Amino acid sequence: MLELLVSLGIITMLIGLFVANYRGGSQKSELSLNAQKLVSDLRLVQNSSLGSARFDGRVPDGGWGIHFSKVDGSNDFYTVFADVDGDHDYDAPGESQEAFGGRRIALPENIRISELLFDSTPKDELDVIFVPPDPETIIWDGFSSTTNAVVRLRHSVTGTTRDVFVNFFGLIEAQ
Repeated sequence: MLELLVSLGIITMLIGLFVANYRGGSQKSELSLNAQKLVSDLRLVQNSSLGSARFDGRVPDGGWGIHFSKVDGSNDFYTVFADVDGDHDYDAPGESQEAFGGRRIALPENIRISELLFDSTPKDELDVIFVPPDPETIIWDGFSSTTNAVVRLRHSVTGTTRDVFVNFFGLIEAQ
């Protein structure tokens, strides 16, 4: 009888460890998947600029971009926009109208933008814009441009982070 109780105790502990590891792995993959989705969305915007995609019937003067913000709790989404006026700056809401190709992309409940690094300097807002026909990549903080940026995503339950890196050559990758 004692052997049976010991065996059941061992099996219970193993099942508990398995379930805990499974949940942790699932949360880690959720963060990785969302970092890859952000990379994919940046590349889609880059391709929209390369293909001279139209916004409200014309090719935007400043190309297409993605706006990131941490201001007033807006770190749970990012915005695809057309830089209609060519100022390299997101002008809400006129440049992100869904009827013309703009959109707001919500992050899952446990994933947030935790940091925006503008050439290693933390910022509250950041725009990554691809200007046709090359497309030239402009990383803009509202005042100046830089050569690289990092969008850091954080899983609120596990505390783990994933970085999405963009540089002025148009290289986009999750790290």
